[in-house]
Amino acid sequence: VGREIDVVINDGDDIIKLETYADRILQFKRNTMYLINATKSAEFLEDTFVGKGVLHPGAVCKTDFGVAWANENGCYLYDGQKVNNLTESVVSETEWATHMNANSQIFYFPSKRKLFITGDWTGGSTAVNDLYEYSISTQGWTKLDAKAASLPTNFVLDIDNIVKCVNSAGTTLKWDDSVAATSKYSLKTKDIDFGNPATLKRLYRALITWKVDGGGDSNISVKYGTNGEVANTKEFTGGDLGVPSGGSSNWQVTDLIPDTLTEANSIRSIQLHLGYNDGAVPSGFAVNDITLVYRERSLR
Repeated sequence: VGREIDVVINDGDDIIKLETYADRILQFKRNTMYLINATKSAEFLEDTFVGKGVLHPGAVCKTDFGVAWANENGCYLYDGQKVNNLTESVVSETEWATHMNANSQIFYFPSKRKLFITGDWTGGSTAVNDLYEYSISTQGWTKLDAKAASLPTNFVLDIDNIVKCVNSAGTTLKWDDSVAATSKYSLKTKDIDFGNPATLKRLYRALITWKVDGGGDSNISVKYGTNGEVANTKEFTGGDLGVPSGGSSNWQVTDLIPDTLTEANSIRSIQLHLGYNDGAVPSGFAVNDITLVYRERSLR
């Protein structure tokens, strides 16, 4: 009774939020997160994470798999064992800095196991209505354009397990995660180096398994970039996925071959880009897997 623990006192920083997970206490200050071990009779400071603090309580949320938080340096998850950087080598630092600022929030949607990070919801310098979405199941990030309410309150998980907020007009809004057709579809893989960035490779083909439930044209074109280039403008022969054959709800494989073989002849890495070609990408469009056929070139 009455136990106390002093964690870096008189450092000129404020405690923004305390959160617990398993037998650890996470103390968030503006610049630093302190991990406190509370497993024994005497609590002690277990680790210090500089640059992983937060500027307001809404930047931290608790999930059923750990504590998640976001700041201008990235998005993080403490899973009871370690702190995982979810954005490192996945979301570019430039894009993250454009999206995040001191007023960004994070919330968790448990039924779909997803995290969402807002822009500046106060209407300040960054995109007000945009969101970044992180899927726990796929460990992938999605940028959602204009999907958040303008000038909302903080996001809360209500008793019905639905995320809600109140917009500037005083209307209560709930998060709707259903799919819809869009003309802003863009899917980019990571920069794939096949586990060995030092060697040169020859890319022969890309095989994409996909379908469109409900039928219709996918309106998807496939291009690629190599060696970490920003623009994915290189093309495949027959690079449009087009209309599915053999039934709208059947998976099919499209075999894509680089249309200029010299562009795929001596590469170190590749990034594929699936984007809308014309019209809207239907809500039933889905990709199951992508396979790259390549061969490492021998050294001479």
